[in-house]
Order: sequence, then structure tokens, then C-alpha cells
Amino acid sequence: MASMLTRGASRLSRQQHTGWISAFGRSAVRGFAATSDDAKPDGGGCEPTFKGAYCESVDVELGTERTPVRVGFETGRVARLTDGAIVASMGDSRVICAAVCSRDENPDAGFFPLNVDYRERASSFGKIPPTFTRREGAPKDREVLAMRVVDRAIRPLFPKSFSRDTSVQAIVLATDQSQDPAVLAVNGASAALSVSSIPWNGPVGAVRVSVLGDGNEIILNPSDKDVEASKLTLFYAGNEHRTLMIEAQAGTADEGGVPESVVASALRAAHEAAKVLIEPQRRLQRAIGKEKLDPVQQTPEQAKLRHDVFDRSSEKLRALYREEIQCKHTRGKRMTELK
Repeated sequence: MASMLTRGASRLSRQQHTGWISAFGRSAVRGFAATSDDAKPDGGGCEPTFKGAYCESVDVELGTERTPVRVGFETGRVARLTDGAIVASMGDSRVICAAVCSRDENPDAGFFPLNVDYRERASSFGKIPPTFTRREGAPKDREVLAMRVVDRAIRPLFPKSFSRDTSVQAIVLATDQSQDPAVLAVNGASAALSVSSIPWNGPVGAVRVSVLGDGNEIILNPSDKDVEASKLTLFYAGNEHRTLMIEAQAGTADEGGVPESVVASALRAAHEAAKVLIEPQRRLQRAIGKEKLDPVQQTPEQAKLRHDVFDRSSEKLRALYREEIQCKHTRGKRMTELK
């Protein structure tokens, strides 16, 4: 036991000496404390976490104290066998996001086959999993909700004709336990898809916004404490031109609710803040983005066949549902006969 503690202390000392992330949050990430242009490597907007990676960044403010931090997107050193991989950073938080797709189209897909996975490792909080095997368990409710948020933010921008099985993975490597890492995961997933060969009409920016007091103070990137004290909190994702996803948390009607004008102001502030996070992703895409795949387009014959099948079956399908068959097996049998 003593030797294990000695080796652990030695390793922690080396991490702090080299400037890597400390599990206890005492040391800053290498390069992010520097503000001079001399600290930036050639060809990138910031010094990356992983040496040799290409990085682009933008400066934002956090919470009521308006603490300046740098949001970075780096690629080229981690998960290089994927179609696109990004290590997204904000202060002491790190999220790795990777995107892959299959080689062949899925002709039987009735909808776009997109899978999103989001995990917050116990090590990102400086902890060991409390299970008997010391392994990560099933995704928690918070992680499942984050998967849905990422999915809703990126799904609308895929081409309609693209039907390859696509997977986006986001893993939280480190967190300052103040900002929601799901926000960073949405931005990282957007950057990963932007630099990948997967056809996608992004990027998007995601931000969290809170309204304090009587609605006169709108806080960008609020901390968890700010969210608890707020009357309205928005999780917003969008591109330069439109909104893609909104999640809202507000007080009840008994607490006075939130006026419509305050909600509109918060949405406008969130949209402007999200646009700021899009430009570094575009710079990254222009610098090292891969050539996009060409989605398979329908031939005129296929389009005509699809239209004919719809005309012949739509009325019969509507009639089947108008019968309001309650038995699942009977309804399935009738559906099979219709096919």
C-alpha cells in the first residue's frame, strides 16, 4: 500500500510539473494560462492539450463573474482512425468527441441511422467507480439526456439522402464541476463532424444561458450555482441562421413565471453567444477538414417508384389506422398483408 501511494504521489507531482490536468483541479492545463501570442503554435489558434495537435480557439466569459476562459478545438493526435475526432476544451474541462460512419449506404433505413453516446467518466471528477469491479456502469439519466441533446442538435443538418450508419461518441475526460460538460460535448461533436468526411451542413454552436433577478441580468455560460439561483435557464444550439435545439428550465407559475419578453431576450443572447463558437470550428475545417463524401442521390426512376408506391399505399394505410385495432398482433398481421 505504501509503495502504491508513493507511485501515485510521484505521478501526480509529474502531472503538476508538466502542466497536465490534475484530478483535483489544482493545476491548469498546459498553455491555457498563457495569453500572449508567443504561446500559440504556428498554424493554430491556441496551444493544444496534446502536443502536435492542431488547435483553434475563441475566448468567452463564464458566469456572473465574467471569468475569461478559452474554448479550444484540437485534432490530429487522438482517435486518428475515426472519420473525425476533436478534443474540446473549456477552462479545465475536456471532452473527446469522435464521429464515424459505415462504408456502405443502408437502403432499408426508414430514417437516418444516427447513434449518439455520451459518457462522464468517474475519473473526470477525480474519483474511482464505487462498484465492486471498479468499472463504469450503465449510463445515468443525466448522460442519457445529454445523448438526446446532442442528437437533436446535429441530426437536422445531415443530408436527407444520406443513409450510412453514423455514430458520434462523446467522453468527458475532465471537468471543473462548474460548467455543464454536455454543452462542450455538443460543440465538440459539431467540430468532429465538420472536420470529418461525413456530409453534414454544420457547424453549430451550443451555449447555456441563465436569467437572474427580475430578468434584467442575462448570464452566459452560468455555473451550476448560477443555474440554481436563476428564474430561467436555456440550453441553446443553433447555427448562424436558425435555431436547432432548445431546452428550458424555469420557475413555476406560483413563483411568478417568466415574462415572454425576458424569454425572447434570453434567446437572442443565446443565439449571439452560439455564433461566436462557430467561427473557430470553421477555421479548423478550412485548415485540415477532410473532403466530404457524396450522398447517394435518387435516380429519376427511383423517385418515380417511391412516388407511385406512396400513392397506392397511403390511403390503405390511413384506412387501417382508422379502424383503431387495439390488438397488437391483429394490427401487425393486417400491416403485413398490406405490405
